[in-house]
Amino acid sequence: MKVTNSSSLFDCKQEISCDVILSSHSVVSADDGQIYKFDRNGFHVQTTDIMTNTIMYNFTMYPRNSLSGALVQVTGRGGQVIGEYNPYLEL
Repeated sequence: MKVTNSSSLFDCKQEISCDVILSSHSVVSADDGQIYKFDRNGFHVQTTDIMTNTIMYNFTMYPRNSLSGALVQVTGRGGQVIGEYNPYLEL
């Protein structure tokens, strides 16, 4: 089925709740089969598989809901920690 959100047009699989697709902070990639979710500041916070509706990655920023947030943790399926980062470490 087709789902319309203002000027955007998405292909929507029936397994996915369309409220996720209609979020103004989500990008659907038919090529990758993934939904990329962004917070209100534009930071990538989650990647979901379209077919299974499984969360593949969560990205934790600190401080949360801040324009100056830094990536501090990436978790994968089942909550396993893939990477942790110190935002105060100088490069």
